Amino acid sequence: MKCKKHFLNVILFYLLLLNPFLINAQEFDNFTYLGNYGKGEGQCKAVFTLGTITYYSVGEKIKIADFSDPAQPVALGGVTLEATIEDLVRSGNYIYAVADGQMYVVNVQNPTAPSIVGSTTFTGYGEGIATKSTYVFVAAGDGGLSIIDASTPTAPIEVAKVDTIGYTEGVSVSGNYAYVAAGSKVSIINISNPSAPICTGEITGPTDYFQSVTVRGNYAYICDYGVGIQIVNVSNPTTPAFVSSFASGYRATRVQLDGNYAYVANGDSMKIVDVTDPAAPIGKGAITVTERAVSVWVGVSHVFVADRNSGLKCINITNPMTPVLASSINIEASASGSAYGVFVDGTEAYIAYGSAGLRIVNVASPGSPNLLGQISL
Repeated sequence: MKCKKHFLNVILFYLLLLNPFLINAQEFDNFTYLGNYGKGEGQCKAVFTLGTITYYSVGEKIKIADFSDPAQPVALGGVTLEATIEDLVRSGNYIYAVADGQMYVVNVQNPTAPSIVGSTTFTGYGEGIATKSTYVFVAAGDGGLSIIDASTPTAPIEVAKVDTIGYTEGVSVSGNYAYVAAGSKVSIINISNPSAPICTGEITGPTDYFQSVTVRGNYAYICDYGVGIQIVNVSNPTTPAFVSSFASGYRATRVQLDGNYAYVANGDSMKIVDVTDPAAPIGKGAITVTERAVSVWVGVSHVFVADRNSGLKCINITNPMTPVLASSINIEASASGSAYGVFVDGTEAYIAYGSAGLRIVNVASPGSPNLLGQISL
């Protein structure tokens, strides 16, 4: 009898799809968001590791996991911001994260119960972030570089900005200088007085897409999106000098350094480059990721890669020639197709997903709906 009832409901559902005007619009007040099916969790775009604890973004969420056993990570806690997170960094007891036009301060002293303690807005779209002392430096897209005083975590405030350097994608701070990747150049900005930044130098390249920059010692390592890594001597920030390049391939987005090696998030892979001699970088190992490596951070004998729609990858780099996947934290992917209509029968929702067919979802617990089955067309 129940099967017959469900069959009739499905027929009615399709009739409603064929004639949506049978459904009368109604106005409802005081809606409360409970859950979502089909949207997915979003993309993993940013990662930062300190000791055995890794902080990574999934859509609008900051998630925290313990990798004491790299093969079996343990989820600790998380917090949800108001927009997709593009980058994050930890300094002291706080995570600083950029999402759209806001910079958030999250207390992570207790990783099982992180909490947002402050935020501030800036002009532009947050693409990258770095810190020095109590200051936060944001690559703010078409807003240039935003400098924020976070000495009071509950009330961070923008104290200066440099908005004449183009669309900024990434920022790195070394000593008294901020290095900002912006299109076909890296602007070098004196921040000895954060409230009065001064542009002092510039690195120009053969392409128009410097994605990010990492500075260590006298050298800047620049991710040239369409080529690979450009290495520049910045011992004199006013007159930077090109040293060498390494053709790691298309979609070089982020690079982190540890010891003699550079670890590059490089499209469909994470690549390891020996930079013992910055004038003669040598390719070592590489490992293919599932979707697209967009960020990377080096932990203890492991590298963590933000793999966009495929989540977080933990990679063993004990042997730089043969990196090995230790574990993955997957994320809920978005459902294929587009939802055009829904019919609910008790605890089951029948959702039309266009050419992707019909999906039947259990909504007994509205906060955590789950897929029961689907019919492809």
